[in-house]
Amino acid sequence: MCFSICSFVRMNLAHAQCMPWTWYLAVEWQLHVVTPPVLILLQRWTRWGVFLVACLVTLSCVTCGVLSHVYNLPLTPHVPVANVT
Repeated sequence: MCFSICSFVRMNLAHAQCMPWTWYLAVEWQLHVVTPPVLILLQRWTRWGVFLVACLVTLSCVTCGVLSHVYNLPLTPHVPVANVT
């Protein structure tokens, strides 16, 4: 993530605490930056805009799948994964 708000704050040397609201703010900011160019592209050149949206959705799905495979993550939070190190 190029531009984001730090998601962790050091409470002491041994622990870091996740702050979910900073994650939400980072996502909200990124969508605020990315959405206007996509909407302008969709309005002016519909085919290129649809192609860009399809590429972004595909890239997002592939990225989630690759990260899940690399880090051996479960498909859902409710499915346990055996041999997690």
